[in-house]
Amino acid sequence: GGTVGDAGKRWRSEIVAVTVMCWKVYIPFQAFNFSLVPAHLRIASLAICNVGWMIMLSATTNAPPEVSQATLADLAFPDGAPDLPGLGPVVQLVEPA
Repeated sequence: GGTVGDAGKRWRSEIVAVTVMCWKVYIPFQAFNFSLVPAHLRIASLAICNVGWMIMLSATTNAPPEVSQATLADLAFPDGAPDLPGLGPVVQLVEPA
């Protein structure tokens, strides 16, 4: 549990890493899906991919905050978070309360 403010802080701290992880999973998968999977099996293959994505997302986001944020950042940016000119790191982990 927590407050709405805590949820907003967590969302802001994780949204970039989660979005990048999503792109790393779904862009290659959809390229594979639309180029090699027969049309009648595409929905089933996407459903299988979705189950894997939900398991990974659930495992990383339901871990304790310090573990979950570190895992998300490591998965999204294995070489370290890129810096945006004038803004600093893309992902800034929030210190646990």
